[in-house]
Amino acid sequence: MDLLTDMDFCRWLMFVFLLTAVWASGLTISQHCSIPAEDNYRRKDPVGRFVLSLFLLLPIVLLLPRPLILVLLVLSLFWQWGTMYYYSYFGAAPEIMVLLNNAAEGAEVGNAMWAMLPWKHLLFLIPIFIIQVILLYYFSPPVSVYPQCLLFALFFIVCYGALLSTLRVLALKSHGRTTPGSRCAKFGFLPVFAEDIIFRYTQYDRLKEEAVNNESKWSLGLHSEYQEFSFGDVVVMQVETLDNALIDYCVEGKMVIPFLNSLKEKSLFYRIGANRRYGSATADFEMLAGIPPLDNCFNYKVPDLPYNTSLARFFGEQGYETFCFHGVHGSFYNRRNAYTAMNFDHLIFRDEIVEAIQNGKYPLHDEFPEEKLSDYLEKKWLRDDVVLKTVLKEISSPSERDRFFFVITATSHTPFPTSHVSGTVPLIPNERTKQDKYLNSIHVVDDWLRSFYEGLPQGTLLVIYGDHTAKIQSETFLSDIEGHREFVPCFIHVVGENLAPLQQVPCLTSKNTLSVRDVHSFLRDVTKRNAIDDMEKRFSKKSELEK
Repeated sequence: MDLLTDMDFCRWLMFVFLLTAVWASGLTISQHCSIPAEDNYRRKDPVGRFVLSLFLLLPIVLLLPRPLILVLLVLSLFWQWGTMYYYSYFGAAPEIMVLLNNAAEGAEVGNAMWAMLPWKHLLFLIPIFIIQVILLYYFSPPVSVYPQCLLFALFFIVCYGALLSTLRVLALKSHGRTTPGSRCAKFGFLPVFAEDIIFRYTQYDRLKEEAVNNESKWSLGLHSEYQEFSFGDVVVMQVETLDNALIDYCVEGKMVIPFLNSLKEKSLFYRIGANRRYGSATADFEMLAGIPPLDNCFNYKVPDLPYNTSLARFFGEQGYETFCFHGVHGSFYNRRNAYTAMNFDHLIFRDEIVEAIQNGKYPLHDEFPEEKLSDYLEKKWLRDDVVLKTVLKEISSPSERDRFFFVITATSHTPFPTSHVSGTVPLIPNERTKQDKYLNSIHVVDDWLRSFYEGLPQGTLLVIYGDHTAKIQSETFLSDIEGHREFVPCFIHVVGENLAPLQQVPCLTSKNTLSVRDVHSFLRDVTKRNAIDDMEKRFSKKSELEK
């Protein structure tokens, strides 16, 4: 058969190229909407990605039967939708190491995320999918062309490898070391994912080395705030989805977070950048470890990652007893193993809290009867009022040592399940939108924080900050986001004191350069100064007694 003159084969080959071109175009456009282009270093190369996709898809269309191609088209539709959603939510390109490490956590909050899927993206993807299905329907290869198809397929595979190698060499020459996002911008997802999987364990070694190197890179954005003030116990609290846009925000004349707004007036208050590149746990990693999040992997799941600069280790060296409280089970984001490596003395997650209430260590039976304790479980986490009252019971217990408490809340996590809480009056009675649910949720949490604050002993150093924003952009509420960077509030306060007059660094309502790591460095410095001050006071008192 003369391939160049056989009309049936030429017509079929035209359908092959047309179907593949439409498929590759859809992939290229969805990639374009899923990869950040913040500067020239991360500039996009749609032509190169389109040709790579074309060379990769042609062998698939040439060799596979139509039913299997249809299955791949459906999977491709959901993949494109997923990558566009991932980027719109996290502001970063999907990375295989993150997807592999966060799969379990993603499945647990899957029902919550379902309501937040960007359905509008389907308006773009479905028409392309319909065109692909129509072309596939009329796609009928002539009889006995498999040998010729195999030859064509091998040719395109070679072309794919040659083009990928060329682009790879050019990228290395022009950029040197690249990030996963910039590599995806150049080559698409598949080759980057394959490379990351192949070099997975060598990356772990590099990431651990990077973590060690970062330990000496302290953030000094609050260095001028290192005032000498006295305090006893230290409570650092990460509040779920505490958006900086909530500050002074009102609904029908009522403040959404009245307690935190009042706390702001007597605290050191800052607008800090939030990093949730790999989920909420990135925020507590930065706060506790004091180092930047690692480049292309979920931090808590890197084996044997050193935590030499962790706050738990630091406060332990200063003589503090260290506690962690979280109303979620310890395996979530691998926190139990990571916090153990950080040298926490006590790890108290959901199961430990429930057990402690049941066995009477934390006598809360009157408020949370055992038979109703399950009512206080929201999906996989305990309600924050249970957790905060448990923390207060521990703080109020006698101790010969000062204590450091790290607390993570969870109730204001999407899908914001607080409308059913008995004894609370919703800020917005007939909630309909995600915004309504969020504002009701954080309003209830704010009231629980007020009750928690009122139970703290005088002289307790309290730090409250958010892990990330709510990512709401509506006519009546705009989350504090600039580009793809999110901003959250941070309050530093000593119970019974007014620290506001001591503030020298402005709260930075725009052009913010402060991060969670600045707060980490601040805590280390004021704790050292407080220890020196206490030592000097004890020495002075001893000298006076001797006289």
